Amino acid sequence: MAGGNLIGELRESLNSKAIASGEIAIEKAGVQNYQIDFGKEVKVAADKDYYFVLWAENNDYVQWNYNPALKASAYSLNGDNWDSHDFDFELDILPLYSGDYRVPLMTIGDKNIGIQEIPSLDQYVTAVDVLLGKNNLEEGIAIATLYKGYGAEAIKVDDAAIDISKLSSSGQMVHLEFSLSLEQVDKTQSYYLEIKAPQNSDNTITWYGSKNVDNLVTLYNGTAVAGEAGYVAYKSNLHTLSNHVQIDGNYMLIHAWAQFVNGCKKTVENQEFIKKSYPIIKRFANYYIDQGYISDEYNLMRNDSFEHSREGRYWKSYDLITNVFASQALYELSALAKEFGDSDSAIKWADTSATLTKGINEYLTTEVDGVKIYAELYDIDNNMKFIKGMSWVNWAPMAAQWYAMDEKIMQNTYDIYAKYDSQDYDDYKMLDVVYDFDTQQSGNHIIGKGLAWEIMFNCVKDDNEKLDYLASFILDHSTPGGVYPETYQPNGNFSDVGNQEHASWQHYAMSCAYPELTKTYSLQILEELINEIQVLDVKLYTLDSYAKLSRALDAAISGYNVENITKEQCDALYEALLAAKNELTYLDADYQAVDAAIVAAEKLNKDDYKDFSKVEAAINAVVRGKNITQQAEVDAMAKAINDAIDTLEKKEGSVTPINSIKPVDKKPVVPNTGDENLMSLYISLIGIMAGLFVIIKKRKNIY
Repeated sequence: MAGGNLIGELRESLNSKAIASGEIAIEKAGVQNYQIDFGKEVKVAADKDYYFVLWAENNDYVQWNYNPALKASAYSLNGDNWDSHDFDFELDILPLYSGDYRVPLMTIGDKNIGIQEIPSLDQYVTAVDVLLGKNNLEEGIAIATLYKGYGAEAIKVDDAAIDISKLSSSGQMVHLEFSLSLEQVDKTQSYYLEIKAPQNSDNTITWYGSKNVDNLVTLYNGTAVAGEAGYVAYKSNLHTLSNHVQIDGNYMLIHAWAQFVNGCKKTVENQEFIKKSYPIIKRFANYYIDQGYISDEYNLMRNDSFEHSREGRYWKSYDLITNVFASQALYELSALAKEFGDSDSAIKWADTSATLTKGINEYLTTEVDGVKIYAELYDIDNNMKFIKGMSWVNWAPMAAQWYAMDEKIMQNTYDIYAKYDSQDYDDYKMLDVVYDFDTQQSGNHIIGKGLAWEIMFNCVKDDNEKLDYLASFILDHSTPGGVYPETYQPNGNFSDVGNQEHASWQHYAMSCAYPELTKTYSLQILEELINEIQVLDVKLYTLDSYAKLSRALDAAISGYNVENITKEQCDALYEALLAAKNELTYLDADYQAVDAAIVAAEKLNKDDYKDFSKVEAAINAVVRGKNITQQAEVDAMAKAINDAIDTLEKKEGSVTPINSIKPVDKKPVVPNTGDENLMSLYISLIGIMAGLFVIIKKRKNIY
């Protein structure tokens, strides 16, 4: 848990006072390496034992890692007593940081570059501490690059940025973290750390070290210098699990990452993940482009270890899977790079995607039975033998949802596959794993991802009958526990149930075919309903019904923003919100104008008019019970009555009742000065009205 400080003390005994101490803030949770600088050179006697005591301030959740394989003397404080242990806490003492080991060795900036050899000792270097200081007020970024080997054969491992503004003038340890190399390296060969600051002046940074130690290669602008630059390397004993370089998997990962970025919620955590992972994805995307894996002749990317069901081996090939996924991944990544402001990468990836698309259309399509289909691969180690198909490889454009997929060619491919390699599996006609046009032989099982990609294509076609057929096959061949297998075999047998690759593809395909079964779908419809309700006009509804909707809306928004909300919880929120929306009650329409028009009509004597029927018809046409959204209809009713009154014609000799005469605007009568009685009457009326106003005002205040 982050928070608080680590305090380290050097003592002559466990309970003595510290002869040196230092502290550092605990800024991150998780396993971290911390450096505690005593801030001074400490002289110790060679014949005495010393103790390093570590404790945490304002944090009760700190654990010090230890190595049980190494036997040593370690202690932990238990109350007032020290308990003894026979293991070794992970601790390094770094004398390179002081005295003769802390002298200026070389300055870096502009064209000045420093390089230090770091022996690997048959391990992987994953981080390096270097002792750097700055010599002026310049800011900017220095670049530290870790290489495996040196010179023309060097393999770049990774870069790390150094914020020059954070360096001190007296020098400090800077922690640099590096990812692993993307390709297999010679572990016995040394690493080389290069530091440069080309945007700064030539003496901006000092790399401290020792002139008394000179066992390793130290270079300044390509020339050997006496001494060694100060560093501490962090190493790992990781072991290589496989030597197969499967490039198709690399671009499948990038494709999946791009889909995540485009589809994820824009939470702080997700945005932080995207920011941190983009440089890694960028390296993955560029490596095989920059290392010459794309053929200038074929405009296709080579895969040195393409794992294929055909012949059950790895192929060195130009295959459809690798090239389609690379084309699609780079196409998606190009658009994202543009959003991120990485215009150079955006252009590079878009151009590479277009190149691969051209190669696919030209060299990985062919004709069978007079129709054009997508082909499988070229076998590079077998004189570039061309393999048309058929197998799950031919599904690649659909699998990647390739932006350049020709649906007609994909349909032709499907038809040819079904024509030559549909096999009977427990009364279902299903596509077999592989068919060989030369031998006319098929495999003996259905492969999970191939079935998944067939489902996805039928989703595109909107062929619900075929989708139900394929889903029925899966349901009739369910494994114990309902987990997708790698293969479906005759007589209800399976292989590698739960295989991550094949199970994931089948799950994804079924979510495309039946989205209502997924949490993604539930989140989507909940979001749409939330957005719909948020733009409703609150003034149209009764207070009680809208208050109920408002409570349901608040709950839905709160639940939607919970990262680990379940589909069931999401569906419950949706149903509650929809019910509250459906129970909204509109306010009643205002019928005051209608009522006033009817009162005016009722004051008239219909016998005084030639034809009073239009007025009566307008009154009879009034429909009560309209709501506020129908106010225009109600207003039209009032207007119809008033218009009918206005068109009335009197009979000869009729007299208009005084109470039905509409008032006529006239100038006010001003009394003469001699009209004293009339003036008194006006004053009295004004007093009465004023009194009424006061009474009404007070009553209003009471209520």
